[in-house]
Amino acid sequence: MKVYPLIYSRTKFVDYVSGFLVRPKDLDYKCATKYVSDALNEIKYSGGLRHAVFSVGEYIVYGGTACMTPVLINRILKEKRMNQLDFEFKEFQSDKADRPIVFFIGFAIKRTSIENANHIPDIDLYKTYKIYLKYLKKQWFNVTTKTEELNPNDGIDIEIIKGVPEFSPEIIEKNGISLIKNYDENLYQDIINYYFRQSVMYPNTDISFLSHVLPEMINDSLMFNNISIYGITVEEYLRQSDNKKTESRTIQSSESEETNKVIHSIDESNGGIASNTSTKKTKRPNNMESPFYNNTEQLQQDKGDDSRKKSPPISRKIILTIAIVLLMGMILLIAHQINNTKKKSIAKEQNEEQAQEVQVSNPTDNVEQEIIQSVVENSQQM
Repeated sequence: MKVYPLIYSRTKFVDYVSGFLVRPKDLDYKCATKYVSDALNEIKYSGGLRHAVFSVGEYIVYGGTACMTPVLINRILKEKRMNQLDFEFKEFQSDKADRPIVFFIGFAIKRTSIENANHIPDIDLYKTYKIYLKYLKKQWFNVTTKTEELNPNDGIDIEIIKGVPEFSPEIIEKNGISLIKNYDENLYQDIINYYFRQSVMYPNTDISFLSHVLPEMINDSLMFNNISIYGITVEEYLRQSDNKKTESRTIQSSESEETNKVIHSIDESNGGIASNTSTKKTKRPNNMESPFYNNTEQLQQDKGDDSRKKSPPISRKIILTIAIVLLMGMILLIAHQINNTKKKSIAKEQNEEQAQEVQVSNPTDNVEQEIIQSVVENSQQM
């Protein structure tokens, strides 16, 4: 069977190439990117290794492996019962910034080349990593990288396994997604073989599969239709999901019941006839928590009441303004009087000082006159 590597990876000096590092030339890489993005999403929080099977146009991508390199190596050593890999790999575990290489590799197989649904490619993690390194080495030291596009003659011939996979999934459907209850990581090879065979048998149905999906990843944007959940059982996930929905329904039900108390029927709403409870205003609780409003009209009414309570009447505003103006005038008048008083006090002090100077100078003048007069009299007697 001829397969074509589909590789998404950074190299030593360059980050990821948007169109894949390696891919078949005619593969719709934009569609494939959506699946690979989910497969690599938060990979370090889901054990560092995921398995995938998905279809893109005329290709089925088998044995998809999204992983952190150290985790993949440890898995291979464990499966093969080896102490060390028998090929060169140490140099390719991290980039120039010493970040572990995180990558995706799968094997794109054209449907037209699959002769029988019971023919499955014989590819395990050991072969997967060897093929990945073969293509990675071509651009590992490059300062710029580009997509290596594979032509029809560039495929790799892989031996096939004949037979029907023994795995039979126990699933629970939830929002259009099949949750696998009996997923076992030790049986991952049988599981991806099962979903590959299903993809061959039902070409018009999306039989995509991804393992170890984090619970928070399960939403409408998830590309894969068949998944195993990482960290918790399917039952536990469903219980948590139902609890969240129950809480949501409780809130919505409460809102609905309160609304029904306000408007009993569509006729009342259209005719403007509301029940007696609709005229009641919502009271704010003493703990100052936000009140619950039955409808938008009540909310606007309450806001209007608050605004009227907070805003004083116009006449009160005018009186308040006049009082402020009068108060300012009185303050200015008092300040002016204090200033005049200080000036008068200073002038009085200056006048008193001048008067004292005059009183001191007059006695001196009299003494001088008496001395002169005495001298004159003495001279006459002589």
